[in-house]
Order: sequence, then structure tokens, then C-alpha cells
Amino acid sequence: MSKFKLTTFVALALLVAPIAKAQIPPGTSPVLIPVFYSDGGQFGSQWRTTLTVHSEANEDIWEIPDRIFDCGIPEGCAVPLAAHTTIKMETLVPGFKYSNGFLLYPRTVNSSELSYAIRIQDVSRAAESFGTTLPEVPVTTFRQGPMQILDVPANSRFRLTLRVYGLPWDRPTVNVKIYGEDVPTGNPQATLSQPIAEAQFLLNAPLDGTVPHPFQWPAWMVLNLSPEQLGSGSSGRHLRFSISSMTAGQPVWALITATNNETQQVTAFWPQP
Repeated sequence: MSKFKLTTFVALALLVAPIAKAQIPPGTSPVLIPVFYSDGGQFGSQWRTTLTVHSEANEDIWEIPDRIFDCGIPEGCAVPLAAHTTIKMETLVPGFKYSNGFLLYPRTVNSSELSYAIRIQDVSRAAESFGTTLPEVPVTTFRQGPMQILDVPANSRFRLTLRVYGLPWDRPTVNVKIYGEDVPTGNPQATLSQPIAEAQFLLNAPLDGTVPHPFQWPAWMVLNLSPEQLGSGSSGRHLRFSISSMTAGQPVWALITATNNETQQVTAFWPQP
């Protein structure tokens, strides 16, 4: 079994001062928007994220603002999502600060009346693809672990990115194990019992502790996975990622994206409920 290089995680293991244990605000059902990004990428790509939200509620919902942008006045700029309305929010500012995702806090009484669609697109190739859809993630699906992300390709034509999220007030230590999936011809799929790579790391603090309601950044980690980190013998295989929080009472959620270096087409992988 090969190990991730410890030096890979020096920048990720951001030590923070202890914080008081917070809780999810009573009467809310938080939802993670895992990516909300606008900026240039590798190979000339220009990424933009679109978040569409539809309300079937009979009342305006202040917890879902009608736009996302930096506001220059202390009292805020948001207006509510109107009853029986669909809104579309886009990242238009390069390097937009919510690129590591953010949490919304709709009231529990409204949560079943809201629908979401998240789409990330390379607009420099808009004629070739409408982009890739991503899930909205109720924090009730965060897990202590282990959670499994299956059938992730390891191929030099694709670059892999692993994102792990925690609740804003948590700092869990996360364990990631990577297994090779062997599929012998004519035989049922068998998964190797020993990981080909393994690492532990501490999630980073939210980018800014002063984010006003209704937005809040999660604890987060983003790692671009190199062939060396994926472990010896991973190239050309499909992989299973097993991800766990090692800190009691601090669940996490994870997302992996595979981006084609030529077409910039993105495929997303996440644990199933």
C-alpha cells in the first residue's frame, strides 16, 4: 500500500483556534451548494456556475435570495425568492469567493417546496456542451462515514479533483482510502481489499467567519489528485474512494470531478444516499 506524500497536505492542514460548538439553526434544513465558481481554468477553459431555484411555496422565502453578489451596504442587498417563482443565479465575477461552495438555510417548513439545479459549464466551449449538473446536498446526508464513491477513472487524459465538506463550525480530520476496482472478463466485479493509497487531513476553516445570513461557507478541502497520489498501479483502472470523518460528531460529504484535458468535459461522482 502506498501513502500520499505528507508534504501534499501541509497547505491543507490549516490549524485554527478552538471555536465554540455551534448548531444548525432551529427550524432550518441547510443545503450545500458544493461548487459556485467563475474563473479561468487549465487549457483555456472559462468556468461559470448557474444555480436555478424554484419555489412552490405560497409565501416569499427570505432565506433564498434572488441573486448572489457582493453587497456594499451593511444591511445587505438580497430580496426574497417570491412565491411560485423560478430564479437563476450565475457566477459572473472572476474568482468569485464562493467557489468552494456555500450553505443556504431554508426553513424546514419550506424545504420540500424548493427545487434546485446546479450546472457548471466551460463557456469557452459553450457550442459543444451545456455543461455538467451537480447535486444540491441536504446536510442531513453528511456522514461520519465511510461513504463510497465508485467507478472513478484514473487516466492521464483526465484530471481528478476531490472536494470534501464539513459543517462551518466543525474541523474534522478526514480519512481517504483509494481502492482499485478489478473487473475480470466474465467474472463479477471484485474490489481489492487493500487500498492503493491512503491519507488523513484536517479540513480548512471557512474562508471568512463574518459571512452574513443567509450564506455561510462550509469547512472544506480541495485537492487536485496526481497519479502519484492515486497510488501505484492506478493508471488505466477505475477506483473506489472510501471517505470517513475520524472526528466523532462531525460528518462530511465529498465530491469528485474528472475533467478531460482536451474537451474540458466534466464528469461528477458523489456518494449515493
